[in-house]
Amino acid sequence: MEKISICITYFNQEQYVKNSIESVLSIEFPLDFEILIGDDGSTDNTLNIIKEYQQKYPQKIKVCENKNEKDEKTISNASANRLRLAQQADGDYIIFLDGDDFYCNKDFITLAVNKLNENKNLTCCGFNFKYLYQDGKEEIFNQPFNTGYIQAQDYIKKGYYIHSGAIVFKNILKLPGQIDLLKKVNVFDDNVMTVYNLQYGDLYYFNIPIYVYRQSNDSLWNSFNTVEQNFLNATDYKTMLYYNPKHAKEILKRQYKALSRTFKKRKVLKKDLFNKWGKYVQFCKNNNDKFLLALLNWNALSLITKFKVHIYWRTLKLRAKIIR
Repeated sequence: MEKISICITYFNQEQYVKNSIESVLSIEFPLDFEILIGDDGSTDNTLNIIKEYQQKYPQKIKVCENKNEKDEKTISNASANRLRLAQQADGDYIIFLDGDDFYCNKDFITLAVNKLNENKNLTCCGFNFKYLYQDGKEEIFNQPFNTGYIQAQDYIKKGYYIHSGAIVFKNILKLPGQIDLLKKVNVFDDNVMTVYNLQYGDLYYFNIPIYVYRQSNDSLWNSFNTVEQNFLNATDYKTMLYYNPKHAKEILKRQYKALSRTFKKRKVLKKDLFNKWGKYVQFCKNNNDKFLLALLNWNALSLITKFKVHIYWRTLKLRAKIIR
């Protein structure tokens, strides 16, 4: 019998645990399922609430505890938490739920599995989602496409975005060596997850909101300033190329704006990234991202090195413009 793995990640989100887990338990599953929960060293009551659910559903819920020694919320920690769960997932399909979000539809798994079984060229099935603001207001995300088949190269190149929590993926991570590959960079966030999967097939989209994405001031992404958000999106270029070399041209087209905005800020990056500058320097070294590493150290570069960086940037810019 086919099976789906639902992976939920938490870090100090005690106020959201019940909502997220109950939303999963309310889904009408047409196949066997398991719920894998990763707690990244929460210091509030998150883990205790999770364990209460595990005691109620011991055959379905597995908990993976991790020690977060620095007690901090970072993309690397969130990615590692996700990958630990993916490593344990033995479902034929897999979905990822952020602990502060929740599902608002009971039938989407059935729709997705039926579509994925119907068309073997598909690697994932996506749905729409909606924002939930702190004042209680909800807003459905305005997608530029309707229900239907989307080729992988079009999704990547045109910069489409579906929240990864609103996508049912075939569990490609079960293939030999895939988890080890992803751990080498340890970035497995929203867009990266989808682009990684799309090297194995195309996507089908249902224009139905099934996922609620909370917009809170203390969320990880909202805690970054605009410069840092652009820089992080720019780092995804190298990561996506590493994970999915098949779509190199489309990835450049997708990430060009973030790369361009970061290049334009090169003279003030160190100042605008504040005390995180050293961490990003180390990340770029680990990821062998010489271009972004040069931008981070721009004011210390020699004139010759700056000239070489300019030539590389102009080459990227030209390639991005001629990609149709």
